[in-house]
Amino acid sequence: MGCLRAAEPSIASSRPLRVAAASDLTFVMPELNRLFATVHPGQTAETILGASGTLVAQIRKGAPFDVFLSADRRYPEALVADGLAVSNSLTHYANGRVVLWTTRAGLDPREGLSILQDPVVRRLAIANPLHAPYGRAAREILGRADLWGSWSNRVVLGETVAQTAQWVELGTVDLGLVSRSWVTAPRAGQPGRWWEVPADLHDPLDQVAVVTRRGESHPGAELYRNLLRSQAAIGLLERFGFDVPRGGPKTTVPR
Repeated sequence: MGCLRAAEPSIASSRPLRVAAASDLTFVMPELNRLFATVHPGQTAETILGASGTLVAQIRKGAPFDVFLSADRRYPEALVADGLAVSNSLTHYANGRVVLWTTRAGLDPREGLSILQDPVVRRLAIANPLHAPYGRAAREILGRADLWGSWSNRVVLGETVAQTAQWVELGTVDLGLVSRSWVTAPRAGQPGRWWEVPADLHDPLDQVAVVTRRGESHPGAELYRNLLRSQAAIGLLERFGFDVPRGGPKTTVPR
């Protein structure tokens, strides 16, 4: 394990910063990247989206990612433990929340999880618990509500929470356990109805950033990590459906 070297803000990189991001960040990443380029002229960032566990597997195989934004703190912590990420760059900057969502007429998820006992509900989509944190959370939710036994053979598994949400949006499934960031993102034409699952029904979905070993030499990696705890980024994250921890340091970026 090493310590992150301070990046020099005035140095622009000859290549874009490559940010691997959990798919619950789909809608906010373009805004964060624009903020990054505005605050740090000469720096640009590009996003690679995927399930957190899939992105970690790619990093382990040498994928050229500089910063990793995970929806589960265990993945970046494992990279640090294995010497594949920088120890003092771990940054908890937000928390995700799970919602039960439908676009089907006649279904109202505001009834809560009891709606899953209605025989009219035949298909429930969740992300794959093996590599998607929202899938793991969905599995915990169903288990703690004593519903996993009746649903374990009927759930439809998406590769990511984004794919799961797309199935709900298209009406391919009756309901889905997806990210709040998908249903509350400020975009046109958002359909359906949703209910926020109580946080005590699953382990926290800590959104944690880490700089990879490759990113340690990129002048923008530390700048991006710091940007996530700035007041401007916090405003974006909250607007796009994330909770932001109120403890710890925050930074102010120039306007």
